[in-house]
Amino acid sequence: IVALIILIGVASQLPKTSKDELKQVNFSSVIKDFGGLLKKPAFIIPMLLQGLTYVMLFSYSSASPFITQKLYNMTPQQFSIMFAVNGVGLIIVSQVVALLVEKLHRHILLIILTIIQVVGVALIILTLTFHLPLWVLLIAFFLNVCPVTSIGPLGFTMAMEERTGGSGNASSLLGLFQFILGGAVAPLVGLKGEFNTSPYMIIIFITAILLVSLQIIYFKMIKKQHVA
Repeated sequence: IVALIILIGVASQLPKTSKDELKQVNFSSVIKDFGGLLKKPAFIIPMLLQGLTYVMLFSYSSASPFITQKLYNMTPQQFSIMFAVNGVGLIIVSQVVALLVEKLHRHILLIILTIIQVVGVALIILTLTFHLPLWVLLIAFFLNVCPVTSIGPLGFTMAMEERTGGSGNASSLLGLFQFILGGAVAPLVGLKGEFNTSPYMIIIFITAILLVSLQIIYFKMIKKQHVA
């Protein structure tokens, strides 16, 4: 409802910043540009990496309240602290990577961050399977979630470098994909109820396999380009 009100307000009240008349949108050219982008592996793979890392974030956001409070008996206040700490971790990791990007190749950083995230997945699965102590779960969540704010922008930047047309179409496709993918998967973590973690573990396990596979394919593709 709020979004609809904002949309109506912007459409009716916000003045144009350009004196020139806006050109009519040519949807056929937009679709054609999308088609061209989706034929490029160098665009698709970073887009998938970006989208899959948001699957980790969205599924964590959906599953963690039930896992921590129903299975590990955390209070709402304790859960809030954990969520806040992970939020701070997201900010810190993104700032650290922003500094490292000047010293290390972006793909190397992407590989390192993916490894950290996959280690987090492995720890989460082990913790939930064998009901390991809470502190192990908290570390696992931290490792799994904190790379998201760096993998996303790195994947976005690498994909944008492959665009052929305007940057608007490419950026809109990237933004749309990450939220559609994350939003579509998030509700699935609760398929078997709030006390069953198997859907969540299956989702993050498959996502981790896909992330590693895409990284291997992307590494081979970049290596082949350098050799050529």
